[in-house]
Amino acid sequence: MRSALSLNAAQARVVGAAGTTVVVTGPPASGKTTALAARALARRASGVEPLIICSHDSGTNAFMKAIESLGGARGEWRAATLPAVAAQWLSQAYLSSASARGTIVGGRGAAREILSHAARGLLDMSWPLFARSDIDLDLPHLSRPDAFLDEAAALFALLQRSRVTPEEFEEGCAAGLASFYGEQTERAVVLLQDPVVHKRASARGRDACRVSADALAVQRRAERDIGAILVQLYREYRAIAASEPVRAPEDITDAVIRWLRTDEQAGCAIASAIGEIIVDDAEDAEPALASVLEAIRLYRQLPVVLAGSEAARVDGFEGRRSALAALGAAERIELAPLAAPAALEVAKLRDEAEESDWLAQRIRDLVAAGVAAESIAVLSRTDQAAAIYAQHLRERGVPASKPGSRLERDDEMADLLALCAVVDDPLDQEHLMRVLSSPLVGLSDASLRALCRDAGERRQLSLEVGVVPTAATTISPPPGTLARNMESGDADGMLPETARERIVALRKNLRAWRAQCRLRSPVERLVYLAGAAGFRDRWHSSPHDGRERLRGDFERTAQAVAQAAISCTACDFRTIARLIEDEVVALGPAPVVPGAVVTDSIVAVKGLRFEHVFVVGVAHERFPRIYTSRAMAFSRTYGLIVRENIAGGAAQTAKFAWYYAKFGAKAMYVDEERRALEYGLSRARVSASATGFGTPPYWAREHDLLAGLEKR
Repeated sequence: MRSALSLNAAQARVVGAAGTTVVVTGPPASGKTTALAARALARRASGVEPLIICSHDSGTNAFMKAIESLGGARGEWRAATLPAVAAQWLSQAYLSSASARGTIVGGRGAAREILSHAARGLLDMSWPLFARSDIDLDLPHLSRPDAFLDEAAALFALLQRSRVTPEEFEEGCAAGLASFYGEQTERAVVLLQDPVVHKRASARGRDACRVSADALAVQRRAERDIGAILVQLYREYRAIAASEPVRAPEDITDAVIRWLRTDEQAGCAIASAIGEIIVDDAEDAEPALASVLEAIRLYRQLPVVLAGSEAARVDGFEGRRSALAALGAAERIELAPLAAPAALEVAKLRDEAEESDWLAQRIRDLVAAGVAAESIAVLSRTDQAAAIYAQHLRERGVPASKPGSRLERDDEMADLLALCAVVDDPLDQEHLMRVLSSPLVGLSDASLRALCRDAGERRQLSLEVGVVPTAATTISPPPGTLARNMESGDADGMLPETARERIVALRKNLRAWRAQCRLRSPVERLVYLAGAAGFRDRWHSSPHDGRERLRGDFERTAQAVAQAAISCTACDFRTIARLIEDEVVALGPAPVVPGAVVTDSIVAVKGLRFEHVFVVGVAHERFPRIYTSRAMAFSRTYGLIVRENIAGGAAQTAKFAWYYAKFGAKAMYVDEERRALEYGLSRARVSASATGFGTPPYWAREHDLLAGLEKR
């Protein structure tokens, strides 16, 4: 192994450590990833094949960069997240694991997609549960089915991530009623008088705690009933998820643990192919990581090396947990920082516009001094905020990439997917409407309305003079009218001349494209139509940084289409487009674009480093995020915790307000936000800046993160 870097003494200890379990710690930017990469190279050179697990996709990229910096070849290595590793194992042995062939790690909409199938018995009221006289269905939570299923999907993701079975969930819901309310409501009355709770609670929380015994009784009954419905829904969800090809990440990890613990032959086969397990960024690991490692070690005592820093825990909101102490006694190696922290600047501006002006000028100065734009990062707490700052920078003439989780032109990619769906199925009206209103055709709303009318109306021998259509006299066209008019041309005469010409041209093109696509795979159809319909020409005419990002986005979309096609037996683009649009099938992260400033969330650059970093948007209710609790949560002790009050009065239930204050959720949120700010700044090698605007209210002054940096 020929190294392009020299290791210090502590990093060399990591390479040579011989313990069964080794834990490598040290503050951010202390060279932990480099030490792990050096160990991986050394272990492979000695004939031992390591399995490399990273907490985030960005961490896998950082690990590959470390391999390259040490003289290794990126193409010869694969680092992956835990769900991706688990999916690979399930796919390789799909028969014995009772999983779908080619199991795919889904996106943030995967759980919601599965839940839509699991909820059929709830929506049509066919569950035997609903025959019980003690279940009251007059619940606000159920009056908005889509919102309820969204909330349930988020809850089930947390349950699966924490590996709570339906039986444990049911037991916890029942026990939680007694733990908080008591036999009736007597215990809750006492708990709500706790002075610690009143001191910690917000004004809304204190209002929720001042609740009558009658209202508590209503809340208790509602929690019991909604808990019974959720238990049944969770059972249905788990049963259906087992055979789905696209599954939520937490479902895949849970499935692989249960499989490994019961299938000795499979466990031995997997363990025998691994020489050592290396885990990076273990402070933000999947909660099930320790269970996966223990399941593999049932068949072989593999060495495990975990690296991380408690100071870098920044993704707890999503349910991640530190695994640094999960395996018990271990050999510990502490690394020191490799260099002094980057020079720090703190700027508090008047408002967001002034902050953006300041930021753009600083970046222009750096680029003018010869700094590569892609070595500059603008980081915020969320990718939504990062997208806003990317737009602000562009408006000020600074080239900036959108966050890596997003598409540069999501509208154009949606237009292309819609065109693929219409070429597949001319009767797909939903996607046809998008194609007709897209720049490809550019019909006005009036022309679209004309195409949606029954063409037979024009042939009627009647003259409507002075007749005002009303709801009673207007007859809606039959379903499918738009698609039939588009195919037949019967409604062309109702269109203006320019619109008619566009429709005729599109009809001609669709028939030609349909003939060309008949024998092509979904990905081949996507590639063909991107060229034939002019999408590629438009992208190619973009500025260099935009052109590179669009090319990468098209590749990401093509990969998502390929994955979605695996899960669609018919391979129809209507379904493929929906799976991508609903984020059931995830887009991979976008690569860094040369010549453009990186704008992204702090979590999205986990493990990566830049020359200059700006952590932006440090402002009240944006960063730190103080109130981010979910609509429904679960505690093994206190059971189901529902935020929305159904008894009138306060917006929150008393149980939610009590639990949130009793266990200091706000303080934990703010602590993580403070760590996230420090971690974001640690991603800089040369200079780091923190910027924000505005002044928090008096009750949130202790949450002012910029003030803390200024004092330092």
